[in-house]
Amino acid sequence: MRIFDMQNWQFIWHRILVGLSLRKEIYPVSNEILTFPNSITAFGFLSLFLYQANYLYGFLHNNTGFFPGHIALTLLVVAIISDALDGFFARTLGACSHIGEILDPARDRYLAFVILLQMATVEKTSFVIFVVGSIILIETSTAIQNWKYSIAVNGVGKLRMGIHMFCSLIFVIQTYQIWTSINIISTETLVVIMLLATVMSSFKYVSLASLPNSK
Repeated sequence: MRIFDMQNWQFIWHRILVGLSLRKEIYPVSNEILTFPNSITAFGFLSLFLYQANYLYGFLHNNTGFFPGHIALTLLVVAIISDALDGFFARTLGACSHIGEILDPARDRYLAFVILLQMATVEKTSFVIFVVGSIILIETSTAIQNWKYSIAVNGVGKLRMGIHMFCSLIFVIQTYQIWTSINIISTETLVVIMLLATVMSSFKYVSLASLPNSK
């Protein structure tokens, strides 16, 4: 195999585009469980479990937890990266699976729920608790609807997840005072931004569910 062969570079570029594609329905889906993409998703779940255990321990003992702030941030970043990599490799390697179609969105929403619950427990204000509850209710209803009608991932859903991840990172950096001791964006503002992203995505999925071929 010649490294500088143009056909090789075209093949690599094609596989990258395939991996980045959101049109998951065009790829064959298997019943395999132990696949490389699913292992990435499972690793993302593990990172989130550790992150949640850490902040719950810190909440109960009035400290930052058994991990320092930068480790907590690393765990969250690992979970976020797993969201990008599992779908990429599933499409690039042709390893899409039914269990992966369930675990991937479950991990995505679990990531948001972990941060939202932390926001509610840290702030303890009626406004934050109300907005957090609204987001969780809408996201849960949307997830049930998507499962019922087998609605594929779309760009708006990915945008919603990207906004949630960005707000989560800002919140964690400010909560653990990593790199800065000043809150640049208030938690109230962050949860409102997340709510707007959730509503936007929910409207999109409702419109997709109302299409004739979704029934």
